[in-house]
Amino acid sequence: MLDTTLLSVHDQAAGLRRLFGNRPPPVVAFVSGRDGSGRTTLLIRAAASLARSGQRVIVVDENSGSSSAISTMRIKPSGDLLESVAGKVPLKQLLKPVEPQLWAIRAEKAAAMLRTDTPGATEAAELLIDPLRATANFVLIDSRVHGEGHLSLLSARATHMVVVVAARPDAITTAYTVIKRLARERGRDGFHMVITRARSENDAAAIFNNVRRTAHQHLGVRVDYLGNYPVPETADLADSLQGGMLLAPAFQ
Repeated sequence: MLDTTLLSVHDQAAGLRRLFGNRPPPVVAFVSGRDGSGRTTLLIRAAASLARSGQRVIVVDENSGSSSAISTMRIKPSGDLLESVAGKVPLKQLLKPVEPQLWAIRAEKAAAMLRTDTPGATEAAELLIDPLRATANFVLIDSRVHGEGHLSLLSARATHMVVVVAARPDAITTAYTVIKRLARERGRDGFHMVITRARSENDAAAIFNNVRRTAHQHLGVRVDYLGNYPVPETADLADSLQGGMLLAPAFQ
């Protein structure tokens, strides 16, 4: 059963959304099938570009280690998102400033707690993410994939899913596994795909079309193309995030 602290957080976030508008800001999960796809670099540069255009952006980092988003941005986290609803640390103290309009927060413990559908887990995921939505224009999650395509409920219930695929066979196969699991187990019917490190635009288009066609034929889901980034430079990706491509929720 959810305690009164969690319910209070939910009521506050709902009130802020009513004040500023009914549509909550996009929560975009960035996932990849294998390390080395450039996912974290892609996310960080897109977040910075959005922030410099005047958007308030929060990066949620589900990972750990030297290659995590938090470590890459060279900031020291003061806790974990999970602590914001445990009554230990106010959310504003957990959000670490990176640059103007851009903050980051560690969510490794929160993601680990929400790896499985235990009673109340879905509600807990929403209560963790709602105050972030109330604070920012965009919430970008650097997701951790567990095992055969498993995501935490924080990521699985994001409004939008960007699948980052490096142009090599193992990454392509694992990315499709993530799409299949989310389609079958979570009912998600829309995804966005970024190709990295392809040798040419034609190669990137061929990879995307293969995944798009297979996902449509076998899963009945839609996959949209966000571009090819041989070296993850993200001005165009930030424009897509800001310009409306990801504003209609793909998950209900």
